[in-house]
Amino acid sequence: MKNKKKLITTIASLALVGAISIGATLAYLSAQTDVMTNTFTSVGSNLSIQLREPAWDGYQFDELNNGKQPDGQSAKPGAEADKLGITEAANFAPGSTAAKNPMVKNDSDQDVWVAVVVNTSELPDYVEVAWENGTNWKIVHNPNGTTFAYYKSTLAPKASTEAVFTEVSIPATVKEVDETANYDVTVKAYAIQAANVDDVNAAIGGFAQEFPEVFSK
Repeated sequence: MKNKKKLITTIASLALVGAISIGATLAYLSAQTDVMTNTFTSVGSNLSIQLREPAWDGYQFDELNNGKQPDGQSAKPGAEADKLGITEAANFAPGSTAAKNPMVKNDSDQDVWVAVVVNTSELPDYVEVAWENGTNWKIVHNPNGTTFAYYKSTLAPKASTEAVFTEVSIPATVKEVDETANYDVTVKAYAIQAANVDDVNAAIGGFAQEFPEVFSK
């Protein structure tokens, strides 16, 4: 077995967009935050969502790290560190499982549609992601290593989603790991207003229209 490889923390960002109907055309009012880590607030759209991974670093929704948004680089003080994914990721090797459970909370005063983009293109083929591909998320895997996860129902104010995935692991059957590999997992969360967007298929079209550089790939 080669040297154990550290799993880099999820880097998360957020883009928010509001939708209104103008005549027969669905027009989108958009706003995007600066790049930050794990939690973001919209600017100018009256939409606000949070992104958290409590199983990774121990931070729940609305919790801050010394008054700042958690950056995914350290565990929450007082958390049971030995049970967190960030601890397991420090010695990521065959047989390792690092808990990672990105979830989104709607901080807006209106319903929203939520989508999450996960980039695993840097992960070696032997690394497995435990996707929650059930009744809650519509998961679309792309050949370029980017996965689109669309929440199948609207998210009410103050409500939160289930996790997009729950863990990242290397099977014990893997004999050695690539010590030169990049183990980055990038997660970005997006939201659009639910008004005038009737179902998840319409929402998928809305995300592609507003963010073609992301959702049309």
